[in-house]
Amino acid sequence: MDAWLNIGPFDLIGEYLEEYVNGRTVNGVPPGFANFTTSGFQITSGFFLIPKKFQIAVQWQELNPGQKGNDGIYSITGGLNYYIHGDDLKLMVNYIHTWSDFRQANPEFGQDQFNEVIGRVQVMF
Repeated sequence: MDAWLNIGPFDLIGEYLEEYVNGRTVNGVPPGFANFTTSGFQITSGFFLIPKKFQIAVQWQELNPGQKGNDGIYSITGGLNYYIHGDDLKLMVNYIHTWSDFRQANPEFGQDQFNEVIGRVQVMF
């Protein structure tokens, strides 16, 4: 399910997902996992500083895979988007900070909080 609100230079987008997963026996082999429910949501807000050219954005995401007691992941993103030719050609740079309940409960998989800087170019044709 998703919703989008656009008022002038301001955008607000929200999405929610939920999936029920049931294990099944295949060729007499029982499933390797119990039934579980995955759920998550994201909220994104953007504002054009220069109309249709330069946008700042922020996003909050949560995902609970539901396979283990502590397996949620959360992140906050700050981004800048430069629209060179509308959505057909744009540059995007994001800073993302992520928290991982799974990694906190299982430190052998790495740090439970980490940062990323991601740059992208979008070309549509």
